[in-house]
Amino acid sequence: MANSGSRYSHRQSYIRTEIPVRASPAWIWPNSHGSGYYRSALAPALLNALLREGYEELTEPERLALAGDLELLAARGEIPAAEVLSALPRMAHDPEARVRTHAQATALMVCALVAEKQRTRYAAWLRTAMGLIPMAPEQASSIEEFLRSQ
Repeated sequence: MANSGSRYSHRQSYIRTEIPVRASPAWIWPNSHGSGYYRSALAPALLNALLREGYEELTEPERLALAGDLELLAARGEIPAAEVLSALPRMAHDPEARVRTHAQATALMVCALVAEKQRTRYAAWLRTAMGLIPMAPEQASSIEEFLRSQ
């Protein structure tokens, strides 16, 4: 958690805890050092604040934990894919390769859920926002043929 440029770390071992603070922090990250054995799900406003104001202050392990949390929470349906998608472009350009890989894997995982009429728009978003090159739509028949042979 950060407030006015300083970091504050608080350890707790309960499922839910309240942390007294003197002022409202600009952003929070509940997994200090990225070393927790749990997944952190932030409310949309907190996630947006973290990405906007705190992302650069996170350490590499913390950014990796954030990317992994978003990937798994989205896969489980515990947070809306739209929230995760808004975070991915920033992570797709992270200096840490493992963070970029999580962001790219999550974007490609969501690809399977995109409605057919939105696939062209999603493919354009993958190219521009994520720097990925999606497969050509013509590959669909080849994939169908493969699945029939299995």
